[in-house]
Amino acid sequence: GDIGFGETTEEGLAREIKEELHIDVNIGEPFYVFTTIDSETQHTIEIDYFATLIDHNQDIQLNPEDHSEFRWVSQDDFLNFFKDNKSGGESAKKGFVILSKKNDYIR
Repeated sequence: GDIGFGETTEEGLAREIKEELHIDVNIGEPFYVFTTIDSETQHTIEIDYFATLIDHNQDIQLNPEDHSEFRWVSQDDFLNFFKDNKSGGESAKKGFVILSKKNDYIR
């Protein structure tokens, strides 16, 4: 989705998650920024953020116009998928590294 005029990136992200997944989240710190050029007229800057559920008992309800399915996967399953599929996943890999370091620090 796009950021609405006057919205912060965090407000826009929380709104898009609410619209597409019907859940409420707290948006945390950004941890990955990248750009893509999809055509001669489309240049996008993307920012990945950490987020946490406001209520852990929320049920994800996909907006069928935006998504057809979702699944929860373990970090190991995710990383194993990207061992075989070299394209993509860089931002999530970095997020897992950051979270691992924070968890080691907390212990």
